Amino acid sequence: MTAIREGDVLQYEPRAGEEGATNRSWCREGIAVVEQGRGVGGASILVAYDTYDTYWSSDRHRLTVKELETAELLFNVHDFEEVSAVHRSGVPASWEDFASDDRRTISGQHGHTMRYFVRKGAEPNHATMLANAEAAVYVALEAIKAAERQHAHAYAEFLRLSGGQS
Repeated sequence: MTAIREGDVLQYEPRAGEEGATNRSWCREGIAVVEQGRGVGGASILVAYDTYDTYWSSDRHRLTVKELETAELLFNVHDFEEVSAVHRSGVPASWEDFASDDRRTISGQHGHTMRYFVRKGAEPNHATMLANAEAAVYVALEAIKAAERQHAHAYAEFLRLSGGQS
């Protein structure tokens, strides 16, 4: 890996080089964010799981040299803006409007917490928005079909219990 810089988001192999580590992901996300500090190479490397999860905020893990050797750069947070307005699904309302190349995430607690980012200067992408709208139509149609099946089953059960009288 090339030299790291403050704000880099890295993916790495948790517990790399650790003897007897059978559950490598326990308390490790496999995602790290480089912060200014006195760590390996002059910067502290902090696991996103520990850094961004308030439950573990007192137990932040600094990558070992072996873990750092496995690291791959995903993106740098300074090239992106964090998106905070969230809609019902938990994903920021505007985040899904951008092309996939303009979106990034940092996960915590094995995906239970997420931070969402959009590349600075990126504009909402019409093709992406159209694809998202088409997917929403498909999801709605599937929900209608499921509701129709549920209704048919419930009505059949009602008729069975009522002796066929409605």
